[in-house]
Amino acid sequence: MTKQAKFQSAHAAIVRDERLIRTAERLKPVLFTEEVEPEQLVKVEADDSATHGWRVEREAGIDALASRELGKGQSVIADFGDHRVGYVSFKIRPVGSPPDALLDLDDSAPAYKLAKIRPGCANGELTFARASLESAYGRAASGWRAEGGDVLVEVDVPANAGADILLPGARLANVTESGTPLQAVEGVRSLAETGEGVRLTVGSGSYRFRFPSAGSN
Repeated sequence: MTKQAKFQSAHAAIVRDERLIRTAERLKPVLFTEEVEPEQLVKVEADDSATHGWRVEREAGIDALASRELGKGQSVIADFGDHRVGYVSFKIRPVGSPPDALLDLDDSAPAYKLAKIRPGCANGELTFARASLESAYGRAASGWRAEGGDVLVEVDVPANAGADILLPGARLANVTESGTPLQAVEGVRSLAETGEGVRLTVGSGSYRFRFPSAGSN
C-alpha cells in the first residue's frame, strides 16, 4: 500500500447504506441465457464502398467447420447471424502429432473457469513445449522442459479461475512445487496419484512443478 493510500484510508469513514443495498438488489436485472449455433463461415474483404471499408462474404456452410484444418497463424470466422454477447465453445481435435503442451478450457465448468492442462512431457520425443490461451478471466499458460533427469512444468492461472492439471508419469512422493512438497502447497484444491501420473486442481496463481522423468522414477 502506498503512503497516499494509507493517508486517505486513515481519514475516510466507509458507511454501509443498507437501504441503498436493498434497492440495488431489488433492481438487479435478470439475465436470460440461450444456446445458439453459428450459421455459416464468412470472410471479411476490404471494400471502400462498404460501411467502415469492409464487407462480409459467405465462405461456406457451418458444416464445413468440422472438416476445416487450421495451421499456425490461420483463422476462421463463424457467423452467428446476429449480435451476441457471451461465451463461445469449440471442440478442437489435433491433426498430426499430438500437442505437447496441451492447454484447453473445460466446457463442463461454470463460465469456463477451469483450464485443462495436459503437458506431453512423457512422450520422450521433445525436451520442451509451451502454450497459452486468452480466457475470459485473463491469460492462462502452460509449459514444460526437461532439466537433467527431471521435468519442470510451469503453469499460470488467471485470477478467479482454476486449473485441472495432469503431471504425466509423476509419483506423488516425488513432486514439488517451487521446492515445497506438493501435499503442503497452498492453492492445491485436490490431489491424487493415478495410473497416468499425478492429477491435481489448483486455484489462481503461478506454479512450478518438478518431478523425476518417467525413465528416472
